[in-house]
Amino acid sequence: MKKKIVLVTSISPRNIENQQAAITTWIESGFRVVSCNVREELADIERYFPDVEFQEMARGAEKVTGKPCPYIYDMLQVLKEKAGAVCGIINSDIYLKKFSKDLYDYVERLAESGLVFARRQEVEKKEDIDKMNSAMFFGGVDTFFFPKKVIDFIEDDGLILGQAMWDYWFPMMLWEHGVNIAELINPVTFHVRHQSQWSNEILQEISCSICRKYYAEVSDDRAVKYLKDRFFHIISDVKRVCYVPEDIRQKQVLIMGSRKDINGTRIVSEQQTHVNITYTCGEEMEIEKYDYLIRIPYQIRMSSVFVSALLWIMESYQISAVQTYVYLRGNITGILLEDNCGERMLKHFNQSIEPLAMYRRTACGEVRNGETVRLRPARLCLCSVLFEENPRLIWERRMIEGRVFLFPAGRIAQEWIGKYREVAREIEVKGFVDNNPAICGMELAGLKVHGTEILKDQKAYDKVMVVTELYEDEIYQQLSRMIPKEKIVVWKDEYNGQVWRETRHLIMEQKIARDDRGADL
Repeated sequence: MKKKIVLVTSISPRNIENQQAAITTWIESGFRVVSCNVREELADIERYFPDVEFQEMARGAEKVTGKPCPYIYDMLQVLKEKAGAVCGIINSDIYLKKFSKDLYDYVERLAESGLVFARRQEVEKKEDIDKMNSAMFFGGVDTFFFPKKVIDFIEDDGLILGQAMWDYWFPMMLWEHGVNIAELINPVTFHVRHQSQWSNEILQEISCSICRKYYAEVSDDRAVKYLKDRFFHIISDVKRVCYVPEDIRQKQVLIMGSRKDINGTRIVSEQQTHVNITYTCGEEMEIEKYDYLIRIPYQIRMSSVFVSALLWIMESYQISAVQTYVYLRGNITGILLEDNCGERMLKHFNQSIEPLAMYRRTACGEVRNGETVRLRPARLCLCSVLFEENPRLIWERRMIEGRVFLFPAGRIAQEWIGKYREVAREIEVKGFVDNNPAICGMELAGLKVHGTEILKDQKAYDKVMVVTELYEDEIYQQLSRMIPKEKIVVWKDEYNGQVWRETRHLIMEQKIARDDRGADL
């Protein structure tokens, strides 16, 4: 009998109910679950998870993080002992939805020859999952599947589950050894938003340690940006895969737009191109013979898996339309320069992207209380699925003026003070705001750190600016529940390609060596 895929995680003694609900979805999907915890935690959590196997860990990271979180290296050694040919690592509050037996088998086949990762969809509450009321999270990765034999490539570099950077470091290290990497773009992993738990200081310390070991040319003050920039460049070039059953792949799709739009649109050739696609530039068509319609707002370059992904979503969730929108995470390639972002272009882009949608030709409905009710369209964030390298994809940097609090009070925000005060002369920085009560009242970079309660007096400030390199979406959601959204600004200055370009020649030399070496997969 074929062994189940073993997923290793670490269940937290807090928020038990949410983790119970999440892990139940893994078990129902066919996975075997092993949780890695120190002895002190086991007594508090084992009784709540009868279907989970627990592994006592000899060490935890309490001296680093203040909590006994397990080290990634130790968790991988548990997989090496317990797993079959394919295994995985996942955060304990991730929900797996629509993870059918066929999808399970598909992922297992892919992971036999390389790393497969899935980005999560963020929701406000569990009930939003079934409605597909979600937004893709681009700040990190929570779910990996991979062949057990690649564990031998991973060294004990002090990475910790629950702290930023481990999910960047892991695929980077495998990539260095020639392991194939693919992104599963079916939206099957979901996460209920909560207050972020990671530390900027620990992130800096870990990043410096990695760079000193593997990338000696990178100085400590550039370590975080360098690693993240490198990670995004690596995954921007990986293969996107989408599981779609044959009956869905055979659906007839009509793409509609003006002649200019159609001529400027192309489906990029990949392994899983949806074959039954017809284009129309406004001429008369027999629409009734098509199952789905896609309206193109302007010239775009569609990923070939985009059509298949939307079809899978609509068929799996039985919804009548998918309205896509773009979450502009940052400039990965360096071609999307801020100087090109004029107000008119930005306005045009925002107006153009809003209508992009796929519709069922015949509206889908379900019976409720004896009546057929038309289902609501779903709104999805599918940026990495929909768009490839396109210079129209530029992000908005909002004008900031008046009295501003910086959130959080980490290293990045402190560096911002010195880096951008000259640029943002209009800003009157009132201080920092942070969730950590231990630093409230302290003075950092010449500014006082306040708790979030200070935001209740909205007359005391004009804006709260989120200044961080990770989890700004979660912080934004936290703030939006406390203060009006128009008072929140997210400072977008990450991943602009500068660090990558400065050392690109070195990285390309390493890539050539990597390609020559390859991996025995």
